[in-house]
Amino acid sequence: MAEIYKFNIREFEKPDMEKQMLETISREKREALSRIKNRESYLRSLAGEGMIRQKAAEKTGMHPKQLVIRKNEYGKPYFLNLPEVHFNISHSGEWVLGILSEKECGIDVELVKEARMDVAKRFFTKEEYELLLQKEGEKRRALFYELWTLKESYVKYKGMGLALPFHQFCFLQNSSGWELKGKTEDSCRFCAVDVEAGYAAYACIGEKRKK
Repeated sequence: MAEIYKFNIREFEKPDMEKQMLETISREKREALSRIKNRESYLRSLAGEGMIRQKAAEKTGMHPKQLVIRKNEYGKPYFLNLPEVHFNISHSGEWVLGILSEKECGIDVELVKEARMDVAKRFFTKEEYELLLQKEGEKRRALFYELWTLKESYVKYKGMGLALPFHQFCFLQNSSGWELKGKTEDSCRFCAVDVEAGYAAYACIGEKRKK
């Protein structure tokens, strides 16, 4: 079963919140954070790891600092000493999202800005690009970021980073929502994550294969 968590960096305005979060992360992470000059980037990075460590610790009875986080060859993080729990983190704007699951998972959140049609033409499939061309204004922006977060959540679920190009798989709409098409034999589901107006977010969660 997957659980999704949300954290707004405005929460750091509360007294001692930053100190409490720093106490949950590793020495290596604190050293990495000390090199981040932008305040918001620092808070997003702190909240991402701090939140997921706290939630995983609550579920397992471990102390947050006991959890050892490593990355695979493509940069996807995982718990070295808690292999039965999978997680993923994403942040944008004021929001940080995390997911814990018994299966592989991925999550992405984006602050909605302008629809980047040049990006869509280069990285999306022909079908997705043509779908965007049918929309205008706010509807095009919303659709662009819906597709982007769907694709990002899937790539993060796969744990392959840029080694899995966006144009190699496609999302098409049907009566029940979005359907993944392309060179994939994955058994996974996608769910929209409600953040707040002006943000788009999706999670991709692995499922047991049907026999």
